[in-house]
Parts: sequence; structure tokens; C-alpha cells
Amino acid sequence: MASDIKPLNLKEALELYDILGKYLPEASKDETVLEFIGTIVDRIVEDRSGAYIEAICLMHKCTVEELQGLPSQERLIFFMDGLMKNNIINLKKFCKEIGYAR
Repeated sequence: MASDIKPLNLKEALELYDILGKYLPEASKDETVLEFIGTIVDRIVEDRSGAYIEAICLMHKCTVEELQGLPSQERLIFFMDGLMKNNIINLKKFCKEIGYAR
């Protein structure tokens, strides 16, 4: 399974928001992308949610079974890479602007 991904289309981006929306913090000008993603990961872990795996499958167009064979570090890299390529920092703002945000 390759880690080289393309940004999601609008429908898929909204699906990603449906999966991760409640874990997205408010963006801060002082916060780096890695800190922002770290907050998302911390919230998902704290909630003991399957959102992490579901988001990776959506962003990388793979199955849960394909992910199970990967080391946890590689899954984390896939998650972070997918969020960065899909401009996760602006997703919540975009969804609010179009009236999609919760």
C-alpha cells in the first residue's frame, strides 16, 4: 500500500469532516500543523474511537484489512500525511463557511 495520496474531492472531504469533526480543534496562528494533528490524535485516543482507522481508509482508499498488516508507526505516518495533504487545518473553517459544520 503506497503512502502517496492525492487530496480528497469535496464529497470525500465532507466525509472526512463527518469522521473527524468532533476531534478538530480551533486553529491557532501559533500552532504548527504537527501540533494541530497531534491534538486530533490525542482526542481520538482519549475517546477510544475508530475514527483514526476510518479516516486513514478514506484518505488512502484502502481497507481495514490492508491497514491491519502495517506497523502502528506506518499507520500514524499515513494518518498525518493524509491530513496534511488534505489541508486539515482549514477543513473545519471551510465546513463552517458553507454551513456544514456542527
